[in-house]
Amino acid sequence: ASPHTQAMKDLLGLLKSCKAPQDGKICVVDMDNVPNNGDRIQSHLLELAQDDTQTIDFLQTKVVFLNTMVDRITSSREGSNGMVPKCEPLPSKALVILDKDGDLPFPGNKKLGVVIRSSQKQLDGDIALKLRVANGTHTALAQGLALLKFLLTDVLSTATGAIWMEFLDSFVAQQVHRAASPLFGDDETKACWEDWRRRLTHPRFGMSSFFITQNGAAKGGIRWGPTVVNLINAEERLTVSTVLSYAVLIRWLTPCVDEGPIFRGWLEGMTPEQIDESRGEVITYADGLRYNLDAGWYEFKCACHVDGRPISCHLAAIPKNSQPPAYHDVVRKYLLAPDGGNLGDVGTTKAFEALVQSTSTLLARLIAGDGLTTIMEEIRSKSHVYREGFETDHVVLTEG
Repeated sequence: ASPHTQAMKDLLGLLKSCKAPQDGKICVVDMDNVPNNGDRIQSHLLELAQDDTQTIDFLQTKVVFLNTMVDRITSSREGSNGMVPKCEPLPSKALVILDKDGDLPFPGNKKLGVVIRSSQKQLDGDIALKLRVANGTHTALAQGLALLKFLLTDVLSTATGAIWMEFLDSFVAQQVHRAASPLFGDDETKACWEDWRRRLTHPRFGMSSFFITQNGAAKGGIRWGPTVVNLINAEERLTVSTVLSYAVLIRWLTPCVDEGPIFRGWLEGMTPEQIDESRGEVITYADGLRYNLDAGWYEFKCACHVDGRPISCHLAAIPKNSQPPAYHDVVRKYLLAPDGGNLGDVGTTKAFEALVQSTSTLLARLIAGDGLTTIMEEIRSKSHVYREGFETDHVVLTEG
């Protein structure tokens, strides 16, 4: 985050104490899960070195800072106070290292999930697929599971979670894969989902659904936005799986009343008026945010601002029994917001306007009290307009 942290100072001191190799270079492999992590560390250390020309020359000629992608999730076991991690199935790409000049002294080890890339394009593809497939499906799950009081994602390994996996399988096959495979290859895209699906459904590994909901407004743009833009530009259809994802996310961002910056929402099976403060236990799930399952409420923050206010304030102003057109404006604003849906590149298309209408249709039902499980079962059973299940074209939910 900064060149002036103790970690950066210690790393510089460690490298300065190393003897310059006669052949090859010292390889610094960064495990921070941020883009261009190696470049950032090199920049920080060069800033710390300042006018020390000998150290600067050493860092530039005898040390290589390798960019990586890290894909390991280390949630903690219940009752361990964060001290004992859960084990997860080994990802096929636990660590991807960009080694353009062949500086590493080893070729990688796929059995250990270590993959070596030789070009920036390959690493960019790995990162993009992780965002679209793994992170994108996590976000498609989190708010819905939390609203339904499923505390951990390991519910996906049970019969109860089967409908959620059907939803995700359709979302990936009909939306994510169609958008990603022309860019990153059919085999790479399929392999990414198969690997993540195996991890997601492992009965001994589950993350807190409430924890994953954090920063949901922005995640909708970062993780789904590229897929939706690609599909609209390619004139591929959007399905109800995408619309359901947006509708549930915006439902999560709808508070009981306009009182921020920490807002309070209501869980499935309740209305805002039915919240009973005298019941249940208050649990903190992250960053000072809490929930009470028995009382029927949860807290959240909203960093997506439109017209100078959080999008949640605009949602709170709409009566809870409103018809879909009442939500068109706020849904449109969320989908266009750079810190929200981030769909500005396609914001003037007919397909985008159809997405606004279809999302508003499901959102209105969710806020009015039609259960999320009921809606998912309707789609799954191909009832009413959902003749192709989760693969149904979303235009069936528009007003045209």
